[in-house]
Amino acid sequence: MKFKQRLKNNFSSPEAGYTIIESLVAMIMVSALMAAIAPIIAYSVGTRVQARRVELAAQAARSYIDAVRLGQLPAPGGFVTDAEIPASALSDCSPTNENGNPDYCETSPINAALGEFYCVDNDGDDECTPGSLTDMMVHGAVDADTLNDDDDISAGYDLQVRVFRAAAFASSVTLSSAGVPFTVNNSGLATRNGNAERPLFVSKTEIAPTGNSFQNLRDRLD
Repeated sequence: MKFKQRLKNNFSSPEAGYTIIESLVAMIMVSALMAAIAPIIAYSVGTRVQARRVELAAQAARSYIDAVRLGQLPAPGGFVTDAEIPASALSDCSPTNENGNPDYCETSPINAALGEFYCVDNDGDDECTPGSLTDMMVHGAVDADTLNDDDDISAGYDLQVRVFRAAAFASSVTLSSAGVPFTVNNSGLATRNGNAERPLFVSKTEIAPTGNSFQNLRDRLD
């Protein structure tokens, strides 16, 4: 009797083997679905990462502009130029000097006539490192066309700001703003254009005169 019961259990249903086939079909369908939506997920993640970078770049630009307006940083030594700027690794670039005050990079990757770089340390290590994913390098330059006849900085001027990823300085690329308009959000543009690194954020702002504001304004308007 027990033998017959065991034999009956072993051959209980001719449809018992279909569960394996159904599992395989389900796995294939899930794999096909994942392959279809994977590019969408990757694009979504990339868009969020880029948006976050632009947000950090905008914050870096604002902090730099505020430092210049408040006199914590002097006006950058260079002038606005359309020339592409060669980038090189920064061996020493800290947001502050030995006295703890805001300062430009001690080791400038460019000629001082093209402007100066200011480090915005977002990862808390007190320096801008080329390998950082959050540190930003702010390039500041004076618009010479907005200076008075005496080229007096104290009479007010327009300040151009471009913000690049600190990671851009890890490789031999050129820093280019070609085709990048003065706008508060460049997230629609690619970060790299061939071997050229485009800024994440570009802006221009007016720095008010520090002396006789009304007279300086009249001179600039004339």
